[in-house]
Amino acid sequence: MKVVKCSGCGAKILWIKNHLGNKTPVNSEPRWLYVMTQGHPKDIGGMFDSEDTIKWQLLPCYTPHHLSCPKAQSFRKKKEQKKPTSPLAENKKFWNKQGGGR
Repeated sequence: MKVVKCSGCGAKILWIKNHLGNKTPVNSEPRWLYVMTQGHPKDIGGMFDSEDTIKWQLLPCYTPHHLSCPKAQSFRKKKEQKKPTSPLAENKKFWNKQGGGR
C-alpha cells in the first residue's frame, strides 16, 4: 500500500477498500489487536477440552482518518435542500405563508 499525505492536514494516510468496496482513507499507523480466529467467545471463560480450542492472531487494525483529521468537515458533501415535489406540499407551503394552515 502506498502512503500519501492528507490534503487537509498533511498526515500520512493509506487508501483502502472497505467492506462495500468503496475507497476509504485510514491512518497509516495501525493499531495491533488480537483477534480470535478459531473458537467462540463463550469458550474463553469456561472449561476447555484442549489448549488448541481457541486460536488468536495479532492483526493490524487501521482507523478511519476522518476520526482524527481536523479538516474532516471540509471533505464532507453538503446536503442539498429538497424542493417540494408534490402539489400537496406546494399547497401547504402556500397556506403557511398566508397564515392559514395548521
